[in-house]
Amino acid sequence: MAQTFVALCKEADFSVEAEKIRTAPPSPETAADVVAESPALDEVTPRLKGLAFAHTIYINLPATRDIAVYDAIFKSIREHLL
Repeated sequence: MAQTFVALCKEADFSVEAEKIRTAPPSPETAADVVAESPALDEVTPRLKGLAFAHTIYINLPATRDIAVYDAIFKSIREHLL
């Protein structure tokens, strides 16, 4: 992430004064109109407009032959995450 930030900083124009950049916060009507449009996003989730998040969860399962341990882990995941 740091390398990406540094690379983007090399391309950025920091000569503009901060006061010129600042604007009033958008009204709710304006904010609703300024929705990111993405054809790829429409293909995946046609009802969703704008920003979407995805979460990847990694589970380190214990080395055991007791199936009840795995059942308890996945039951807990189902109850708390889904």
